[in-house]
Amino acid sequence: MMTQHTKRLLIVLGCLMMIGLGYLLYLDFQPDLIQLLNHPTNQRQFLVTAIRSHGLKDAYLLILLIILLSAIPGLPVSLICIPVGICYGPYLGTLINTLGIVFGNLLVIGLLKKTEQHHPTKTNRVLTDIRRMHHPLLGIVLGYMVPIIPAFLVNLTVVRLNVTLNALMIAVCIGTLPTALLYSLGGDALLKGNYHQILVIGLILLALLLLIKLIKKERHIFDYLQYK
Repeated sequence: MMTQHTKRLLIVLGCLMMIGLGYLLYLDFQPDLIQLLNHPTNQRQFLVTAIRSHGLKDAYLLILLIILLSAIPGLPVSLICIPVGICYGPYLGTLINTLGIVFGNLLVIGLLKKTEQHHPTKTNRVLTDIRRMHHPLLGIVLGYMVPIIPAFLVNLTVVRLNVTLNALMIAVCIGTLPTALLYSLGGDALLKGNYHQILVIGLILLALLLLIKLIKKERHIFDYLQYK
């Protein structure tokens, strides 16, 4: 079983790897940043072309960076996922974000199975509601969809419910995809100055937050239908 010292060491190593990946990405993007500073910002097409001139190498680096961000509790993946939308657009950006977040969550779940399942850990009311739902797998999907619910707590719930690998893959992929898409769309809208799209994204995020109410109400709705 992993000790607290080992956990801290892994977090430190993860942070050092993030710094290294960030430096490599900085070196690749530095020429574009210099061009952008020396070029009129009102020429939108130039901005899009300059920023989106990067290929698979940087995509792999960004996926690794998102995995590390997803694996270290307390670090918001939006710090990287929104810039991914800026650099790669809504479609390829969504793929990069989804791969990074999914594999990051799977990494955390694998570590939790070796450590946290044997120790009491703090939770919150939302995660308690997920565990008590008649369809807890649906609750896990919704938990991954709602940005303000820490993914670490959802991953902990997965471990405590002993979700099978097949069900876990489905839940993580379905739950992660909408958020990954919104991050990419948000980055794309910021680059192109599409403020109407930003407003729509804000409304969708509000709708996702309302899913918390669905998590709380699902159990009561099921009981009502069952006894009608």
